[in-house]
Amino acid sequence: MDRIITLIEKDELRVKALDCVRQLNLPHCYLAAGFVRNLVWDHLHQKSASTPLNDVDVIYFDETEFNPENYKLIESQLSVLMPELNWEVRNQA
Repeated sequence: MDRIITLIEKDELRVKALDCVRQLNLPHCYLAAGFVRNLVWDHLHQKSASTPLNDVDVIYFDETEFNPENYKLIESQLSVLMPELNWEVRNQA
């Protein structure tokens, strides 16, 4: 796990993405799938350039959220903070 954290800390794009998500203070939130997988895969295969992210999956869990369309607002906030990424946000509650 420490090796993955070190890889993320060395990747400016991922650090910035994590900071953008942190700013929104979503409950029980994490970034999923390719965000970590691509980074690890690139490292293991000694790629000199990062594999582009098709999207960045933001997962959170909020039982008190009653608007099923709220994810669109969060995606738009993230797009303002970091428009170079294709954000996909979902509440898993």
